[in-house]
Amino acid sequence: MTWQENHITIKDWKRIGKNPLKDWVYKYQNQTRSLNQNALYHKYIADIKKAFDDKGIFITTDDLHEGLKQKLLPNKYKKNPLTLKRTVIQKSTAKLNKKEFSEYIKDIEKYLIQEFDIYVMLATDI
Repeated sequence: MTWQENHITIKDWKRIGKNPLKDWVYKYQNQTRSLNQNALYHKYIADIKKAFDDKGIFITTDDLHEGLKQKLLPNKYKKNPLTLKRTVIQKSTAKLNKKEFSEYIKDIEKYLIQEFDIYVMLATDI
């Protein structure tokens, strides 16, 4: 198959009603974080714990993770179609897509600086 045979123009996208690039971007943004990102996040939490320890504030990594999650992750709600009542869905970093996870890390950095005068740089590799 030649490039010309496989080539899709904007005109074709409009005709078939589908933009392959848009679909790819949407799919990428909605992928949950990778195992490497997960490992990096847990190292970041351990580094934050050390910064708190250095200030004389002692907290476990689990409590730190849970506290940051409760403070900084937005609430999500699910509506029961029968009763029309909303229930809170438990906050989870594991369910964040890559874009949401990046925003969460930035929120952690801002919060630590503003509230505790702590700056911990996120490592770029494990």
